[in-house]
Amino acid sequence: MNTSTLKDVAEATGFSVGTISLVLRDKSDVSIPEKTRQTVKDAAKKIGYQPRSRQRFTKTIAVVTFEDLRSRFDNPNFAEIYAGAEDEMTKLGYHALIKRLNKEEPLAGQLEIISQGHVDGVLLLGQSTPELLEALHTLQVPVVYVNESDSLEWDSVMSDAQRAFELTFEILRNAGHRKILCLKTTYDLFRRTDAMDYIVRARSWAGMNEEDLIVLKTEGDSAEHGYQAMKQYLAEHPKLEFTAAFTGHYKPFGMVRALQESGYTVPGDVSVISIGGTIQRAKEFMPLSFIQYPLYQLGQEGVQRLIQRSQGLATSHCRIVLPVEYIDRGTVTAPRRSAATPQNGNPA
Repeated sequence: MNTSTLKDVAEATGFSVGTISLVLRDKSDVSIPEKTRQTVKDAAKKIGYQPRSRQRFTKTIAVVTFEDLRSRFDNPNFAEIYAGAEDEMTKLGYHALIKRLNKEEPLAGQLEIISQGHVDGVLLLGQSTPELLEALHTLQVPVVYVNESDSLEWDSVMSDAQRAFELTFEILRNAGHRKILCLKTTYDLFRRTDAMDYIVRARSWAGMNEEDLIVLKTEGDSAEHGYQAMKQYLAEHPKLEFTAAFTGHYKPFGMVRALQESGYTVPGDVSVISIGGTIQRAKEFMPLSFIQYPLYQLGQEGVQRLIQRSQGLATSHCRIVLPVEYIDRGTVTAPRRSAATPQNGNPA
């Protein structure tokens, strides 16, 4: 029996596990170049990857998310986590039932398939609401929260986000940077505790003052959001007030493009760290030094924990925190100067 997984196809092609999952699931509503799709399909065929038929499975795990499925699959973090969960479920004889919830509608009807006992457990990916958590408490089914919960009331699996930001400040401070910019997405109150809490604690941990950190806000996680936010900042600040910057998702790629278009060099004028990136994502766009989150492993661990709960092998709640790692891709160096003007001599 062939045991090839999505991760094997990712390693063979250099693309992210999330991209592989989208292509092999024939997600035509997501923008992926046709050349990429064909490369993935050719590699999957070559190594013998075959999606297993659901008819072979007798157990089901509900993968619950409050977000629009298209946007969540476009989100690289969600796609990587789901791919790890999907591979682990397949290996252990389970299949996934993806359930998108609408926060504007009553939850009772949306959770009916779960309340009627048609699933063996719930894997909750992404943000939640108090109403959903209360509803899940009433269901006689195990629940594992992946990547979004700090609460000890739930079984949860998450990356060490606090250490990710501490590591970021540590690396930049050790390189000699004293003025740092953070490009941060502004989320609504529907989401969990703001990541800014982690950032503030990490800044203090690194011995930096509040004025040492510039927080630039944007409304989304795409490269275009990063580009527009940085472009506007540069238009308003002819001379940079920082020598290093960090941000997450796809924003760093847009941020770097805006800097380069304005005549600044990376890492010469500005050192950059991407938070939560992957090697495959860097290959798909540009090489950036990054803090790697174990996204694929989060999905695997979440499924393993959920099955343990469903089989009665674990009775007390626990939080599993997986370590992060810094990957040096050459975009962090010592600052050339305390502030910079564009190399072309023109205002940004």
